[in-house]
Amino acid sequence: FFFFDVSENCLQFLSLNCCFFRYKLHNQPKAQRATDYERWWDSEAPYRVHFEEQYEPYVVVRTKDNPFLPGFDARFRGYGWNKVAFISELHTAGFQFYVLPHCWLVHRSHDKTLSSERFAFSIRARVENRVLRFEWENGIKEKYE
Repeated sequence: FFFFDVSENCLQFLSLNCCFFRYKLHNQPKAQRATDYERWWDSEAPYRVHFEEQYEPYVVVRTKDNPFLPGFDARFRGYGWNKVAFISELHTAGFQFYVLPHCWLVHRSHDKTLSSERFAFSIRARVENRVLRFEWENGIKEKYE
């Protein structure tokens, strides 16, 4: 990770000139919608986000000595629901989400993984993933009831 300070003018220039885009803005708008980027842009203080299904924020959580922190579900390793399942379980476990002003990150593009290619082109892979999702949802309901 690299941390550096960027002026507001620089961010506005980059945004207006399409040098960067909101993650999954067009192909999966639910993934980041709850963040409310327009509010973030002008915010001077952290604000709470109300969880929405399929929300996929990048999060910072305390891992050391945190007995309430769930782990990633290994059934979703590779592609297809791994981050959504983790964020959903955080929400179900009672974690709250806040957006921090003047903070941002860059998701560096990368080649498709074999897992994502399989998911994209295999009906069987998508059906198997859907079955895992139902099993996961039932397990989460039982775990937190």
